[in-house]
Amino acid sequence: MMRKPLLIGIVVFLALISVGSVLFGYKAWMRKANPLIDVPRAEFYKTINATTARVGDVVMVQLFIGWHGGIMPEYIRNIKIGDPFPEENFVLVSGNNIHESRGTGPGPGYSYLLKITGGEGAVIKLPEPMFYLDGVEIPLNGTSPSLIVQKP
Repeated sequence: MMRKPLLIGIVVFLALISVGSVLFGYKAWMRKANPLIDVPRAEFYKTINATTARVGDVVMVQLFIGWHGGIMPEYIRNIKIGDPFPEENFVLVSGNNIHESRGTGPGPGYSYLLKITGGEGAVIKLPEPMFYLDGVEIPLNGTSPSLIVQKP
């Protein structure tokens, strides 16, 4: 007599585990397939080593992008970052403003040097970077710095 309730309990328990596994597996597959679902928030921190400069000066731009996936363990993603700058006012001197890698959050961070070639008397705001995971653009939160180019 005791075997029947025990057998029903075991069957119900196994059914609950099966349903939970299917639901979790589907959720994990959706997060793997779509980085916009997997990454709840991505931020960038962009700094330059000067607030004022003159034409001919070189400034260092440092960029860090922080992101995490929603499910542990995080998936290894193809990462592409493009950090544009106003080409009418700057020339890339050293480093690279395009970064491609493969990995997980929270990075990467890198720096490069820009030489000021124009914009005398203007305030130049550097644009926000572009961040792609597996070819999907991920929106970023953060602010880009401004640079005052002084007249000679």
